[in-house]
Amino acid sequence: MLIYDDLSADSKVVLCDKGVDVPGYSESYGDFKLSYRYGEETPQVLEDTEPLRNEAEQFLLSIRDGAASPSTGKHGAEVVAMLEAAMKAVETEQTVPVDYMGARLGR
Repeated sequence: MLIYDDLSADSKVVLCDKGVDVPGYSESYGDFKLSYRYGEETPQVLEDTEPLRNEAEQFLLSIRDGAASPSTGKHGAEVVAMLEAAMKAVETEQTVPVDYMGARLGR
């Protein structure tokens, strides 16, 4: 499990070894017992930078040096297609395939 806490000053992301272990087949209901696992919590070190500044710096690099942008128009179109499918799924309460540039993705 991953915990993200944007308000935390020291560790915004923590990986937790937590889960449920399901036993094999049981003959009776009384024999069936789930096992809960509470393991280590490992803080992840992230670079503390301002996202908008990173985006602006990358944009300037692309203009000045001709460096490839990590985010392309194709990525933007994919995000919009996914958001449109998500909105339609919420409205219709059904699974909706992602229609990306005429190619249906998913089910």
